[in-house]
Amino acid sequence: MLANTDIVFDEKAGYKRAIRYLPGINTLWVEEQENLPENIANRRPSITFVDGYLYVPQTDRMLIDFLIKSNRCKNAENRNENIPATYEMMNFEAISKKNIEDVKIKHEAMKIALSASDASMMEHIDYLGITTVNVQGIDKDSDEIRVEYVAVAENRPNVFLKSYNNPTTKAFHLVKTALNSGVLTENITPGQVHWSETKSLVAVIPAGETTLEYLVKFCFKEGEGHRFYDRLKSH
Repeated sequence: MLANTDIVFDEKAGYKRAIRYLPGINTLWVEEQENLPENIANRRPSITFVDGYLYVPQTDRMLIDFLIKSNRCKNAENRNENIPATYEMMNFEAISKKNIEDVKIKHEAMKIALSASDASMMEHIDYLGITTVNVQGIDKDSDEIRVEYVAVAENRPNVFLKSYNNPTTKAFHLVKTALNSGVLTENITPGQVHWSETKSLVAVIPAGETTLEYLVKFCFKEGEGHRFYDRLKSH
């Protein structure tokens, strides 16, 4: 059972104040509960969790306010961290709204995954970590890739939507393809990337960064980076 009293920080007042929940009394602040009959002031209302839950009617605003302010509430603002939290407030309306929003996001991602052209899908899968060969080393057909693509949209919809038709995703695909196909090489000088055909230097890779990560960022650098990106697009 939860005690009906506590001392909490009042942000508006700027100092700690005593609170006390008393059914029928329309304030929690003890200093505002003056001149109460003794039988009311001494009440110890039962605030009891049954099977781990306490359901509070919306009409009992004082109890809700007390439970929100109490230092025992895990998500209370300005709570005293030295007092162990024993419960947290659950807003079922907010939870329902979030669940609906999550469903909408998932639906939108899956809709795009199902309708995207093969070219758009292939451009996107590199960033999502979907491979074009199976564990036996055999090339997957477009339907197999599409199934995995839709699965990513379903399980990671936020990542899917954020990266779909994104400039960084496009650059990631082009750079990775160029490295895998040999258009770009790291074999001439360690720590450097060159064009294989002309042996001309593209970039020196800084310590601590992967070649792929650095070149993707390099694509968006004014001047030489943009020229590199334009040349990549032509391959």
